[in-house]
Amino acid sequence: MLIINFIDRAMTALLFWVFVNRIKSALLLLVLVGGFISYGMPKLHHDGRIEAFMHQEDSSLIKYYDFRKQFGQDNPIVITVSGNDIFSTSFIKKFSELHLALQNEVPYISETFSLYNIPFIEYKNNGIYLEELMKNVLHEKNDPHTLRNRILTTPLYQNFIIDKEGKTTAIIIEPFRYSPNKHDCIADPSTGKSCPLYNAQAVKRQFLSSEQYSEMTKKIEQVTQRFNSPGFIIHTSGAPVVSSEIVRIISQDMPRFTFACILIAILAIALIFRSLVISIAALLAFVCSILTMLSLMALCGVAITPPTQFLIPMGLTIMLCVFVHFMLASASFCKPGVERIGLLKHAMKHTHHPILFSILTSADGLLGFLASDLAPIAALGIFGMVVTLTSYFFALFWGTQAIAFLPDRYTNHKRTHVARTGRWVVALGSLGINHPRKVIIIFSLLLIGAISQLSHLRFSHNSLLWLEKNNPVRLATEFIDSRFHGTVSLELIVTPQQNNDFRSKPVLDAIQRAVDRVYLELKIPIGRHTSLVSYMDEVNMAIHDGDPSQRKIPSQEQIWEQFFLLEGEGNSTIMRYASLDYRQGRITFMVPWLEATLYTGISEQVQHIFEQELGELAQVKVTGLINLLARTSKAVLDNMVSSYMVTLAIITVLMCYCLRSLSIGLISMIPNVLPYVMVLAIMAIMDIPMDTFTILIGGILTGLIVDETLHMFYTFRHYLRLLPTPQDALFATLNEVGNALLMTAVVVVFSFSVFLLSSMSNIRSFGGLMMVGVIIALLIDIVLIPAIMMLLPGRLHQVKGAVHVES
Repeated sequence: MLIINFIDRAMTALLFWVFVNRIKSALLLLVLVGGFISYGMPKLHHDGRIEAFMHQEDSSLIKYYDFRKQFGQDNPIVITVSGNDIFSTSFIKKFSELHLALQNEVPYISETFSLYNIPFIEYKNNGIYLEELMKNVLHEKNDPHTLRNRILTTPLYQNFIIDKEGKTTAIIIEPFRYSPNKHDCIADPSTGKSCPLYNAQAVKRQFLSSEQYSEMTKKIEQVTQRFNSPGFIIHTSGAPVVSSEIVRIISQDMPRFTFACILIAILAIALIFRSLVISIAALLAFVCSILTMLSLMALCGVAITPPTQFLIPMGLTIMLCVFVHFMLASASFCKPGVERIGLLKHAMKHTHHPILFSILTSADGLLGFLASDLAPIAALGIFGMVVTLTSYFFALFWGTQAIAFLPDRYTNHKRTHVARTGRWVVALGSLGINHPRKVIIIFSLLLIGAISQLSHLRFSHNSLLWLEKNNPVRLATEFIDSRFHGTVSLELIVTPQQNNDFRSKPVLDAIQRAVDRVYLELKIPIGRHTSLVSYMDEVNMAIHDGDPSQRKIPSQEQIWEQFFLLEGEGNSTIMRYASLDYRQGRITFMVPWLEATLYTGISEQVQHIFEQELGELAQVKVTGLINLLARTSKAVLDNMVSSYMVTLAIITVLMCYCLRSLSIGLISMIPNVLPYVMVLAIMAIMDIPMDTFTILIGGILTGLIVDETLHMFYTFRHYLRLLPTPQDALFATLNEVGNALLMTAVVVVFSFSVFLLSSMSNIRSFGGLMMVGVIIALLIDIVLIPAIMMLLPGRLHQVKGAVHVES
């Protein structure tokens, strides 16, 4: 309690200095905050990539990045084109123009594959040749239909550049693995250009960023719009496209959310206090708090992600809770002849301790998010604490400025209008006071019913379903998955043991057996798989004059000979699926965009199959975007329980400490826990899944509700010592804090209502559920808590005898 009293005295002294030096302090703060914001805000960025949900030190992410360093990108952009006859000369010519336009105009492209340039493996004059037959057909003005059967019967091309029905073809764009660097250089022998030597290990390369993916997808959209037409229908998808669409929506929504939050704040304060000075003070408090927090995020290199955008309404609600309680206390003291310094003293005496305790409790409650395995959730915990503390400071600072600048005609008149809405709260609270048993029975039945529904709650993480059903990216992804059965990849890294490498026939045979089993045993469609085995099959068939029966792994001696022939055409193909020394190889499975919880079982099942077939021949590791999605999905489930239990434990301890009573502290947790249980029940009934957004409701809702609960219990304890009966104390409590409880709840509800404007379904669900949770919490605070207190007369002496913290 010494620390609390020290903070109380320090803040009181600071605010009195601010009051006395109102102009000087206001200008000083605006200069400091303005400088900090102007330095930090330009560095703020958005990130919607799957990788952004993982901590940089996460083992799954490290393994994934190591894979990308070795083999390149695993998240290509897929552009499909459908037509009546995709092998007609007119279609192929237009398709070739699209291919070249994308290749020349879109930045950060490493490789582009399509019918136009896909190589066919040919065996001529005792050598292997990779020929771009379609390009040759166009050059020689032959009929593209002559290649139709060969393309459709080549496994390497099925569900890669063409669907099995031959009605849709694709352009596969493989982005750079790294962002461009000043050391990058491409030698050109034709012009005599050479590249200087430098130590590659000394240059730290950054992977392609979210902004660069967005730049790619925006340019792709511009190019494809020029070609899209009836008979030439284009769809674009892939993980970079989906993540860029999420970033676009965040960038579009955040200004709208911010503007809506500011508008709500100004209107709410204006309606409550009917003062331009107080409304401007609230606006300054909100803007300073939010922009300071966002600037700090930018300076720390933390991106705005879908979960962290919730910090804006969260900061608004906390700031308004503090501001409304503080200003209502001062407004209630307005009367003829009162000095403005008296308003400040009254507000600090009657509200600062509960405000301070509620802020510390809310901030500490967010500690439960810090241990999250999901980076945005942990960031929400850190910067949620920041915005909680900054909201507290700026609300009191600008509240004090408002008191200092209020005109005499405002302070010298009793503000009767601020208490009118409190009558509704008293009328509703009288139900709990006059009929406590009935109220408790009703809420108990509701609680039993809510708990009975929790078993139906499901868990989910599917960023594609965040988008509207008619969103072009979602429609394109669903279309491509229906034709090609794969827009995301599962990657396996196979490292041969026992002096084997990727040219060993036992290893290749085991991989082929494992692949066959994966197709048979997995209960989801698999678009295709690709590995060095796939190329060996094609090379062996080409050597045997295109005999389909020879599409198989040859003898050990022939394997070495065929790899030698393949190397003669360059190492680009081999390097995509094996290391240069053949000590490590890659197997890629393309699967549809599914619910991430399904990927957990898929990853484990595929790894188990390969380990069974390879045995001691090789080690197997699973990575790729699917593995990251599976990791994220598992973290949602794990973190829901752990983060909320930590939050609950911290807040329970602090509530007992604040109220100086174990029993009363535990009772005070009822309005903090019950709303979340009921929200979970509503989610189960409405089939709203628990995901990376709705998982936040428990911690945030509890942190917000604790402010109202503390004010209720503090005031009740105060009047219980002054008045003869609990009934009188409860009515007096509702009369004093009822208006603030109702107003802050209304402001919080309308603040979270801005999420209903979102273009993402899960954000709308989050906003709606938070609104419902706050309303339930308000009803519990003013109806259920009085009912409980009425039935605990034997324990009320603990409260009566508690030492006044205010003293």
